[in-house]
Parts: sequence; C-alpha cells; structure tokens
Amino acid sequence: MDVSKYSDDILVSKIEMAMKNNDDTEEFKEELRKRHQDKCVEYVFSLTKDRYTAERIVDNQFNRLEFLIYKNKYSGKDFFNWIKPFIHSEAKDIFRNFIVKQRKALLVAGSLALLLFIILVPMQMFNTFLGKTGLEVENEYKLASTTKYDIPLGQVTAEKDAEFKIEGNNEKLFAMQIKKGTVNFKVNPLAVGQEFTVKTAAAEYTVVGTEFTVTVASNASQISVKEGKVKVKTQGGFEAVVMPGMSKTFYEMSISTNELITNTITVTPKKDQKDGKEGTGKPEPVKDLSAKPLTNI
Repeated sequence: MDVSKYSDDILVSKIEMAMKNNDDTEEFKEELRKRHQDKCVEYVFSLTKDRYTAERIVDNQFNRLEFLIYKNKYSGKDFFNWIKPFIHSEAKDIFRNFIVKQRKALLVAGSLALLLFIILVPMQMFNTFLGKTGLEVENEYKLASTTKYDIPLGQVTAEKDAEFKIEGNNEKLFAMQIKKGTVNFKVNPLAVGQEFTVKTAAAEYTVVGTEFTVTVASNASQISVKEGKVKVKTQGGFEAVVMPGMSKTFYEMSISTNELITNTITVTPKKDQKDGKEGTGKPEPVKDLSAKPLTNI
C-alpha cells in the first residue's frame, strides 16, 4: 500500500482505525515521522540547544503516537502544530529534572568539599586567623605565613619563613630554639618555678615577664625588649641583662671575643638616666670589657 499519497488527516484516521481493529499501525506512523520528524527536532533543539536530547524527545513522541491519538483527539489541523505541545511538555519535564539533579549534585559536591576542607586542611591555617594553636614539644616548624600562637605562659607570633623547634610548652616551662627568622614574644608575669627560655646559635634568652623580639640571621641573633627585662647568656659564657627599650646583637663563637663584646651593646638611650634630660641619640662609647665577663650590664 502506497501511504505517501495520504494526507496527514487520513494517516491519523488510518491509525485510529487500525487501533480499533488491532491491526498494525507502523507504516502510517513511519510516513508521519518522515514528513515531520526533522521539523520537530529543530523545534526542540531551539529549546534545549542539545541535538541528541532533541532527537531523543521527538523519537519518543512518535513511538507513543498511538497513545497520543487515543488520549488526545486529533483536531484535523496541521500535524506538526498538533504534536508540538506534547513535544514541548516532554522537553520542559526533562529540563526541570535536569535542574533538580544539578542542584542535588551541587549540594552533594559542596557538602563533600566542606567535609574535606575541615578534615584535610591543616589546622594551622585556621589558627593564623584565630591566634590559637598547639605548639607540640619536639616538633620543628617552618612557617609559610606569619602565625600567632597562644601558649600557657603568653603569646608567640612567628613571622613568615621563621624556623624553630619547641623544646618545652606547659604551665611551668616554655623553651624554643630559633634557627632562622623573627619571632615576637609576649610573656605573662612569671611565678616562682616558671621559666621562659629562647635559644639561638649565638645566645640563650631567659625571660622575666616581658615583651620582646628575637631575630636570627646568618651567624648572629638580635633581641629587642619592649617591656620587662631579659637575661642573656651567650655561647661563650658572657651574661647580660637587656632592659626595656634596648636592642642587642650577639654573634656566634666564630667571631672573635673583642668583636663579640663590641657588637653586643647597641643601645640608643632616649634620656640620660642621671638628670632625665634628652640624650644625644647616639650610642654610648663602648668600654673595654675584654678583661672581665659581661655581667649585670
């Protein structure tokens, strides 16, 4: 039978009659498909911008053409305009389901990312902002950024690229060995039996409730005291006390004794201590102390 000579209306009628008689409808459906499939695909593609999805939707609608004709009386108008609402409805449902799935996937991905962030990101990154972290004894630290630590005996702020090792950190003792860089300390007033010590290759600093900074570079370390006082014992056994407003530099033993003595006193007084007048702003002349050890400076 040559079905190509039939109009769309007759082809739909043939399908309805074949359905009533339980006859085959395939040849009538295929003729309608050949006439309108490309136009239907282009219409859906204009909505979805996905040709594969458009072809799948149109193919699905033609496969269920008998059901559409049975449930929705054919009006006799152009076949494309009749089937177009069904195609549009399926495209809308697919798009809606896609959006829902995307939202669920984003929610799951976001939750997993947050969980991984909480589990995997080093706590030190949080503590850079919070100013709190645990400095573990015997651990060595090399900082990628300036980090603030709250400790039982005060507060430690290690600047970027500082390298140090913790030798003690509890209610009675804090001991740190600085290998490189600058570390700022703010120490609570210490009670009897409490000790706060900072070591470098050049000197050892013992604290009595103070705020100070230690910088280690090359073969020397420098201490600057803001509040309180710091007892210093050099590698060579010399001892000194650094007072508020003072800054001293200490060198490793590879430097000669005379050079060590000359360079340790770098104090610029703000006022003459005897009469209270403004000082000259220049370092006081260094006495020749090579005959005796540095004590009670």
